[in-house]
Amino acid sequence: GILEKHDLLQQGLLNEGIYTGFPYIDQVTGGAQPGDTWVIAGESSSGKSFILCRCAMSAVELGKKCLFVSMEMTNAQIGRRSMAMGAEVNASNLRLGRLSRFGVEQVRDFLHGWDERKDSRLIFIEGLVSYSVNDVKSKVKEHKPDVVFIDGAYMLRGTGHNKPRWEMNMEVMEALKQFAMTENIAIISTFQFDQKQKLKSLATIMGGQAVGQLASVVMGIENEEASSTFGNITYKELTLYKGREGETGKIRLKYDMNRTRIEQDSVIEGQREIEDLAPQFEETEVF
Repeated sequence: GILEKHDLLQQGLLNEGIYTGFPYIDQVTGGAQPGDTWVIAGESSSGKSFILCRCAMSAVELGKKCLFVSMEMTNAQIGRRSMAMGAEVNASNLRLGRLSRFGVEQVRDFLHGWDERKDSRLIFIEGLVSYSVNDVKSKVKEHKPDVVFIDGAYMLRGTGHNKPRWEMNMEVMEALKQFAMTENIAIISTFQFDQKQKLKSLATIMGGQAVGQLASVVMGIENEEASSTFGNITYKELTLYKGREGETGKIRLKYDMNRTRIEQDSVIEGQREIEDLAPQFEETEVF
């Protein structure tokens, strides 16, 4: 029952949520639940893909099986970013063959710890130009993941090929919502803001009000701040526009691209008393 589930969660005996690795978001939302559709919105090159990688790596570490569909990058590209994130090395240096000897050792150590169980729990799929929600459904039926990450969901095709992009996004969001509920899995996807609108909000996600209204949880990346004096470090704000029960908040994220590390820096708005609390679970085997 509901109360029994509450007691298990309170005791830390139930690991149902898909956690992002950002303490405030995880505490306020409880993580993405089966049947949830989450949206992470941002402008082009705002860091959406890196955040999605961060969420996927967090889910794998907690024993969840993840299907990662990338509509913008090849399997090699998204895999390399994930490897750089796990080893905490510069992704560009890894791509260009410019890692130091110490960096190479970090990658080797990471791969040594990345055993077959984890490898089988992170499945990359390259989305094609003609990829549709039905193609995603087929892959879910094949691999049976706990959570689906879709990088660039705004590029998925709906049923009509001649519709405006905003209308197609609305149709895609409706289909993803229905599919998540039918299959009882979590879907976390990225969308773009309407670049014509300077003020970012639920209503300015490309696809109109429908994307924000249909999603269980909506977050937006905003306000890139000046780089640190140490270089290659930026701070961005991640706003929780909407939670299932109306939760809101805003955190500052630190992007340390020297180590391909994205982490919560501080809570700007919200329930500050839970700022430093994060769900803690031991890795569980998935059968």
